Amino acid sequence: MKNAWVDRFELLRDCDSVQRRASYFPEPLHGLEALRPAAAAISLRDALSEVFVCTGQHKKILTDLAEQATQFSALRYPDCKTFMDAVHAPSLEISEGRLLAVCLTGLAGVGKSAILKALGRLMPKSSEVKAHPDYSPFPLESLWAITIDTAQGELALLKALCRRAGIQIPPRTDTSELKQALIRRAHRNGVTILRVDEFQFVNQGGSANAKVTRFLLLLRELGIILVYSANCSLLHRLGTRNNEDRHRLLQSVIALLPEEAASPWWKTQIEAFCAVAPDVFRLDPIKDAEKLWFLTAAVPRHLRELLIAAYEIARSGGRTVVEVGDVQLAYSCPAYSMFRLDTEAIHAQNMTGEMVRKDLWVPPQYLESKSTASKAMLEKAHHEADATTYLFEALTVRERQALGDVSRAVAIDQRPAEQRVTPMRKKKNPRTAASLAQGDQLFRKECL
Repeated sequence: MKNAWVDRFELLRDCDSVQRRASYFPEPLHGLEALRPAAAAISLRDALSEVFVCTGQHKKILTDLAEQATQFSALRYPDCKTFMDAVHAPSLEISEGRLLAVCLTGLAGVGKSAILKALGRLMPKSSEVKAHPDYSPFPLESLWAITIDTAQGELALLKALCRRAGIQIPPRTDTSELKQALIRRAHRNGVTILRVDEFQFVNQGGSANAKVTRFLLLLRELGIILVYSANCSLLHRLGTRNNEDRHRLLQSVIALLPEEAASPWWKTQIEAFCAVAPDVFRLDPIKDAEKLWFLTAAVPRHLRELLIAAYEIARSGGRTVVEVGDVQLAYSCPAYSMFRLDTEAIHAQNMTGEMVRKDLWVPPQYLESKSTASKAMLEKAHHEADATTYLFEALTVRERQALGDVSRAVAIDQRPAEQRVTPMRKKKNPRTAASLAQGDQLFRKECL
C-alpha cells in the first residue's frame, strides 16, 4: 500500500543519485584579469565558497539522515486514519523516546554549513497529500530550516520559527502556546527535520552555555528530528552540561573530518576549486595534492583562502596565473597567517594524538575510526632533511629551533677537515753584546 509520507524519500535511497544532486559547482569565472585585483579576489572568494564536493563522508551522512527521516515518517504516519486522528486531536504530546537531536560537529571551515545546505537541496520538494476524501489536500513538507545568528530569547526564537511555518502569532502569547502550535503544524505538514545552522554565534558571554542548551532542548521538544551544527568549542561546552542534557543533545553526534592526504576526494576538492577559474589556477590535483594537504590540513576553507592569497600575490607581481610557487609563498603571507596557525595546530594534534587547541579538537569518543596514514606521513616529513618551504613552515617554533640545531650539527660533522699550514720557523741569530749595541743605536736613531 502506498504511503505518500514515506514514498517521498524514495529517491534518497540511491546513493549515487544523492552524491550527484548534493554536489554543487558554480559556473567557471573568466576575464578576471580585466578586473582590479581586489574586485577579482572578491569574485573568486564568492565562487569558491559555493563549491560543494559531496565526498564519501558527506554521502554517508546525508543518506543516514535521509534514512532517519524515512523511518520517522513511517512511525508517525503509518496510514491516513492515524494522520487524521492527530489532526483533530486537541493537543499533541510527543513521548521522550520519540525526540531526537543530531549534532553535526567538526573543525571550523570543514563544511558543516555546506552539508546542511546540501541536505536542503536533497530533501523532497513541497507537495500535497490527499489524506481524506472530504478534506482538501494537506501540505507536505520535509524540512524546516532556521538560522540563529544573533542572541535572542526563547520566545523570539519560537516566533521566528512560527513566521517560517506560516503560523499567525497572537498579540499576547507565551512559549508553551507557540510550542504547541509548532508541534501541530509540523505534524499536519509532514515535517521530518528541523535544520538549525550557525548556532555558534550565540555562544558568547558567561551564560552562553546554559542559553544554548535551553535553545536546543526547546527546539528538540517540537517533536521532529533536530539537526544542528556545532563547532568544536560549542561541542566541548555541551559536554560539560549535566548528565540529562548530554543524553538529550549529544545522543547522536556526527563528526565531519578533513580528508586524508591520499584520499581521492581531496584531489577532487582541489580539482573543483581550480575549475572555478581555469584560466587562473595552474595546479596539478594529483602531483600537488600532498603539498596542498600540508599547507591546509585538507580544510576546504583553508584551501580557499590559500588560493585567494596566492592569486593576490600573483596579481601584485603583474601576473594573472597562479602556480604552485605562488601557493607556497602565500602560506607565509600575513593574509593567511590565521589559517597557518590553525593548520600547524591540526598537524600537531594529528601527529601526537593530543589536544593542542580545544577549538580544533573533536573528542575521540565521537570519532568512529582514526586513520594513521596522515600521522605516518607527518612524522616522515618532520624527520626528512628536505627543507622545502611548505614543510618548514608546517613546523612549530620549537620544532624549527630543534631542526636548526640538528642541521648545524650535521653541517659541522660533514664539513671537510680544515687544511692547516704550519710555517717554518726562521732561524734566529744568536744574541751577543755587539748585536744588542747595534740595536740600541738603531733605536735611538729612529725613535729619539
